[in-house]
Amino acid sequence: MRLVFTIFLSLLVIAAALVYIKDFGWESFERDFLKTFISFALIAIASGFITDLVREGRG
Repeated sequence: MRLVFTIFLSLLVIAAALVYIKDFGWESFERDFLKTFISFALIAIASGFITDLVREGRG
């Protein structure tokens, strides 16, 4: 179930990116959307890493 949810979210992000490119152009996508997406991705990776560290510390 987790894999299905991950695939669904990935497709949702790709669809949002394509709509953004269609509406605002590639330059705007590079400038705004990618920076925001990379920031959110780094936060998600960091929070997942911290969660793993906490789980290992408890176990």
